[in-house]
Amino acid sequence: YAVHMLSAAPAAQKQLHDYLQLWAGGVAPEAAVQRAFGVSYQAFDDLVHRYAARPSLSCAVIHPATPLPVPVVQVHPMTESDAHHQLGDLALALFGPGPTTFDLLRKAEALAPRDASIYASLVRAHLAKAEQSKGDSSAQVEAASKQLARAKALAPDDPEVLTVEGMLHATRAADLKAHGGAWEQELGQARTAYRAAIHRNEVAAEAYLGLGVTYLLDDTGSKEAQVVLEAAGYLLPLATEAA
Repeated sequence: YAVHMLSAAPAAQKQLHDYLQLWAGGVAPEAAVQRAFGVSYQAFDDLVHRYAARPSLSCAVIHPATPLPVPVVQVHPMTESDAHHQLGDLALALFGPGPTTFDLLRKAEALAPRDASIYASLVRAHLAKAEQSKGDSSAQVEAASKQLARAKALAPDDPEVLTVEGMLHATRAADLKAHGGAWEQELGQARTAYRAAIHRNEVAAEAYLGLGVTYLLDDTGSKEAQVVLEAAGYLLPLATEAA
């Protein structure tokens, strides 16, 4: 609900972007909400609850001149695992890799231990926690590696799994470069994983963004950087997963 509410207007999208930047910079969620949205954490929570309690939502209806073919869509009820997984992803995006985020994702894992996408979310959570670490982040990177191994065992060619594989290698490359280590191989593996994800899903916004960010570590002058970052800029507002 919070993401849906904040996606409704450019000003709100900027506030969300500001919040995420503050959080990524190590600002506590309560302080980040106050600075980005100009209200207390409790007031923001109340606002989201009021938005979610509205009796209805409206949308624009477009009638094409030529009727479009309607694909067959199978709708499945949300499982308890799905609910915990989606709430865990939302908690990670809005509030960071705190105990609530991990509790939700681990509950989802316990309910659906053969769902590769849950392990992919856990990779993201551990890498986010590693970024927040002011000291040695190797334990979180190792935890992310273990979750990636579980995801790849279940779905090695899944675009989301390949994307988080790229994220893991990019994190290792950045850490090695910062400490004077040999980082080039890890960076190459990150780019390979991101490109594989894009090959399997041409609208994988997270993979385009991740591939573009690798050029911040090593700008070779390749035109690929501009192309993939432009693609990410177009796709990210459309991708609720990345949001």
